Amino acid sequence: MKSTHTGELPLPMLPRAAPQAHIFLALGSTSLISIGLLCDHGCQAHLDTSKVVITYKDKIVLVGQRSDTTPPYCTL
Repeated sequence: MKSTHTGELPLPMLPRAAPQAHIFLALGSTSLISIGLLCDHGCQAHLDTSKVVITYKDKIVLVGQRSDTTPPYCTL
């Protein structure tokens, strides 16, 4: 897959460079975000078997549920 566009998620509480999303036509209306990029800008990612929780300055900014599809994705 190849990203066709990038965009910015509407998360004004994060540093401007952090909430970048990549759009892949093959994923339909779903975009991909980089957990590494979020963490590089001060976020923390907490993953378990069913969900991901992204926090910034001890506040929850995103919560995603793990998908039942393969490969295992989390949808936010």
